[in-house]
Amino acid sequence: MNRKSIQQKLSLAIASIALVMGISACKTPKQQSDMQVINLTPNVNFLFNKKGECYVKNKQKISAKEFQDLTGFGGFMWVSTRIINEDGQLATKDYYRSMVGLNPVNYYFKGGKCHTFFFSSATGKTVSYEYTYRYDAESNRLTIDDFADIDIITLSEGAMEVVQPMGVFPNGKPRYAYTIYRRAGDEEVSSILMRSGLLKPSINLDELPEEEK
Repeated sequence: MNRKSIQQKLSLAIASIALVMGISACKTPKQQSDMQVINLTPNVNFLFNKKGECYVKNKQKISAKEFQDLTGFGGFMWVSTRIINEDGQLATKDYYRSMVGLNPVNYYFKGGKCHTFFFSSATGKTVSYEYTYRYDAESNRLTIDDFADIDIITLSEGAMEVVQPMGVFPNGKPRYAYTIYRRAGDEEVSSILMRSGLLKPSINLDELPEEEK
C-alpha cells in the first residue's frame, strides 16, 4: 500500500471518529470509549525481534527535510493510544481512557526544540515542557532527550502515527503502544497555550494604527 493511500485512509479514520463521537454523545463513557477506537486500525503489521522490541516493516520513509517541513508548523494533538499485544494485535480499548490520573501528551516544534503540553492531574492545569531532540532519517526514530523515543510510522500534513515504548508486560517483556495524533494549526496550539497561561498574546507595533502607537 502506497503512502498516499495510507494517509487517505488515516484521514478517513480520523473523520469517522469525529462523526462517531457526535453520534454517541448520549451514550455512557464506556460505550463512547469503545466506539471511538473502532475505526483506528492501522495499515501496517507490528512485529517483534528476538529482544522483544516492536518494529514495523512497511512504514513510510521520512527524510530529514520532510520531517523538518512537516513539524515546522502547528502541532500534534493526541487522538488515540492502544497497547500492542505480544501477538502483534492491538488492544481493543484505548490506553488512556482506562487510566485515572494519567493523561496523553501533545507536541509542537519551535525554535529547534520539541515542546510538550498536556493536562497535569497533579497540578490541575495544562503544563508545557521544552526538550532538545534528534531525528534519525534512517530509522524514522525521534529521540526527545530525557523524555521519549518515538518510532514514526507515518507523518503528513494531517496526522502522525507512531510506535513508542510503554513500560513492560507482567512477564517482563517490553511493552509498546500505537498512537495517532492529528495535526493542529498554529492558531489552535496558540489558543490552548494562551488559555492555559503558558503563552502571552503578542502585539506587533507595526500593525497598530498610528494614533494608537
